[in-house]
This record gives sequence, C-alpha cells and structure tokens, in this order.
Amino acid sequence: MTRRILTLALLILPTLLVAGWALRLAAERDSQPVLRVAIAGYDPRDLLRGHYLQFRLDLPVGDDMACACLHPNAADTLRPTAVAVQCTPPTTNCRHPITNPRQVYRYYAAQERALALQGELLGTPGGASVLVHFHGNGTVSFSDVAVEHR
Repeated sequence: MTRRILTLALLILPTLLVAGWALRLAAERDSQPVLRVAIAGYDPRDLLRGHYLQFRLDLPVGDDMACACLHPNAADTLRPTAVAVQCTPPTTNCRHPITNPRQVYRYYAAQERALALQGELLGTPGGASVLVHFHGNGTVSFSDVAVEHR
C-alpha cells in the first residue's frame, strides 16, 4: 500500500509543479501593462509560409528612435504617442517602454487561426491591431491580432 501511495505521489508531483509554473506565468502576464496598437507593413501571404505574420507597430516614431515610452492617445486609441527615452538604465516612470519601436515583429498563429486571419486581413480594408504586453525592460510580446472594421 505504501509503495502505491509513493508511486502515485511521484507521478502527481511533476504535474503539480508544471501546473504551478504555468499558473505563475499566466499571473505574471496578466499583471503586465498592455495596449492595443495598430500594425502596419504586414503581408498576410506570409501566414501561409510558416504561420507567421510579420509587421511593425504603427507608431509615430522616427527611424533613429532607439527606445520610446508609449502613452495612450485619446484621439486615436490604436496609435499611442511615443516619447524618446534613454535605453539604459530602464526608465522607471514609464508604464509602456519599448526598445527599437521600428523593428519588424513576428506573430505566430496556429494553422486554423492563420488561414482565418489571412482571409480577414485580405478582405478588410480597415487594417489590423495587436495586443502589446510590456515587460517593463523595453521588451514586448504580443497576443490577439484583430482586424479593424472601419
């Protein structure tokens, strides 16, 4: 009986550890500041080649701006204003810092979502946006690409 309990505990323990780790990551991501930002320069045909959407954030920044602090824009909620900031040390008074705001990003979409997203992007002239998650050190991640209907 003791051997069964020990075996069961050894099987359940890794599962509980992985579940706890996943919950911690999800909680950290939920606590990060986010902004929905319009994207530009995407080619929806790229989705058929590896399920990646390549894009730039549609921000009013110059090519020489290395780091920026984004602020919500009441006039256009999908295009926040950008203020140049020093890259090092990280700006502590900026809620939405981003390093190299003009770079090309890649967003992965699963096969079913990629095909649906491609159809939406090709069939809608309004453009698209993405939810940007700010990690606080200038790095960002993305989720929830959405097509804008104007």
